[in-house]
Amino acid sequence: MLIIISGPSGVGKGTLIKDIQAKHPTIPFSTSATTRPPRPGEINNQDYYFLTNEEFDYNIEQGNFLEWCNVHTNRYGTLKQDILNKLKTSPAVLVEIDVQGAKKIREHNDIAQHHIFIAPPSIQILESRLRTRNTESDERILKRLQVAISELEQKHLYDTVIINNELTQSCNELNNVILSILTKGVTQ
Repeated sequence: MLIIISGPSGVGKGTLIKDIQAKHPTIPFSTSATTRPPRPGEINNQDYYFLTNEEFDYNIEQGNFLEWCNVHTNRYGTLKQDILNKLKTSPAVLVEIDVQGAKKIREHNDIAQHHIFIAPPSIQILESRLRTRNTESDERILKRLQVAISELEQKHLYDTVIINNELTQSCNELNNVILSILTKGVTQ
């Protein structure tokens, strides 16, 4: 079972996923490949597989991605072998992915999936969160907000939508969804 978690940049997906990983340490997390440079503190082969454009192209040519997309001027992808290796030893794998990637993964009917969308309480709060991170220019923040608006229009395609308004409540909601998936075998 793939547990797909999507939502706009800055909505708090990473924080929610860290909470789930602490509560369910036996559920592995898919490590995405990306062409973007590491942010301070990020570790190659742990936070992401940081690839050059040439390495990313090679993996596309070899058919090594379950999906890949262009996001915010960089490319991101989910390596098939990473997922398959983790599914050999665990009933589920967490996959944090953008809306484009989630759509592509939905096309793989051979893998059970449950899609969860994390939404902000409002665009204004999302903008505040992006600015608080202090990792990007105003121009990039505005671009991310434009993308967020189009992503929010697709939340109806997801099995579950969680509005990340209050962190503890959102963590509990996500945990309850994951427990339901693991105990009842909920599928898409």
